[in-house]
Amino acid sequence: MALARLWNVGFTLFLLIIWGASSVTAGTHGKKIVVVGSVNADTFLPVQRLPLEGENLVCNGEPTVDVPGGKGCTQAVAAAKLWHANHDDEQHSKVCFVGQFGDDDVSKVLQNVLTDVNVDISHSGGLTAAGVTPRENPLPSGRGYVFLSSSTGQVSAVVSGGSNQHGWTLFETAWEDQHSSPEMGESHSALRGLMDQILDDCSCLMLQREVPEYVNQLFAKEAKARNIPVLQDIGGSDRPMAKEHMECCDFLIPNETELRRLVLSFGYDEASVPESVVEMAKILQSHGAQNVLVTQGSRGSTLIPLKGRPIHHQPCLPVQRAVVDETGAGDCYRAAFAVAMLEGKSLPECMVFASAAGSLSVERHGAVPSTPSRGEVENRCQLAPSAQALNIPRGDGLASRGGAEASDSFPFLIGSRLNSMKDRSELWDGPSSTPKDFVKRQSTIRGLTCVDFNYPQHFLSWSAKEAKQALVEAGLVAGGVCLRDP
Repeated sequence: MALARLWNVGFTLFLLIIWGASSVTAGTHGKKIVVVGSVNADTFLPVQRLPLEGENLVCNGEPTVDVPGGKGCTQAVAAAKLWHANHDDEQHSKVCFVGQFGDDDVSKVLQNVLTDVNVDISHSGGLTAAGVTPRENPLPSGRGYVFLSSSTGQVSAVVSGGSNQHGWTLFETAWEDQHSSPEMGESHSALRGLMDQILDDCSCLMLQREVPEYVNQLFAKEAKARNIPVLQDIGGSDRPMAKEHMECCDFLIPNETELRRLVLSFGYDEASVPESVVEMAKILQSHGAQNVLVTQGSRGSTLIPLKGRPIHHQPCLPVQRAVVDETGAGDCYRAAFAVAMLEGKSLPECMVFASAAGSLSVERHGAVPSTPSRGEVENRCQLAPSAQALNIPRGDGLASRGGAEASDSFPFLIGSRLNSMKDRSELWDGPSSTPKDFVKRQSTIRGLTCVDFNYPQHFLSWSAKEAKQALVEAGLVAGGVCLRDP
């Protein structure tokens, strides 16, 4: 019996490693969401319409000043309101915000906005708490200047980074030292100690691009080493993204404009970039991205996962009141997606939960003030249409090795057992002595997309991790692992 149980455990592990899972859970980590990002004081300027390039407009109402915002702050507040409400023990289910507050009067207001919903800000810079040493050179708080169309609720903004850009002294020094000397200096040791405190018991890391890129890269690399899921929001600064950083992120989450800009940053010209968000996401995946989740405003959102898993489109949930301000909708979506993911929901269910949060946000003014409650999101989820699994191109679009054209949709993957055609030696002139040889052979078969393994027969000479890598190199995926004696 003990041997049988061990055999079953081994088989289960192989399934998880090779086939993957439909949702990402907290695993053995704790229940802490860490948000690293910006915190701003926003000024909203109401206009009849958004200004054109070179045009001056006069506000058609009084501006609203010092409204709490910033992508990091908004996501942290949204996550806390959704996360804490469903977990009684906030000591083991908390949200931690890591950012840089300014050295001015509005800074205390911004800190209170986070702590009022029990967000832990103790690892942030620029705190006004007793015993905290102030900066030698004071920095202003980040500022957002938001043009808000009173007719449509659409927004366009300019952000002044302030402390969000210039307050990361330890991180900047460690980054420079890391790239100038092979030996780890004092700054790296100090940063490692800080990372240990921040990421201890962490379940999920959320990043945005309103802070320097080296901050995101340092955190993502450390999180990946600890097997902590990383969600990278593409919103913020318009800048390229390193392949090495994309490989550290479990989810890239752009809107359609950000997706296109990121594709163009890899050297593509405007005319060659496809219009389809799916095809653009696949370009990013060819440069190291894993799962790409595209938010599309009133058209909903689309998840383009790693090769072999179904693409999901989630229609937008209907709003119940007028759309007045889209400022924080994307941030609410991302925070809700992270919370749902850690609660063990399937990825389509995460998209429904996130869509509900986003649709509630646009019905209110401001970024942080528009973050919804848990009860509101759950009620709005009742209005959700079913998530849709999109057809997968036959051969997974692998026309380069004989698959169908990408426009030829077919709702199934074409598969074969790894042992198939072993007696057809004329089809393959390469070696045929190991499972890796079999994978290479199957990759030459026209239109084939997935292969089935036998367990334990096909795992006697290599690991499941090695098998997965061989599939990636061959452009194939595992269709299943079948129980069969050697």
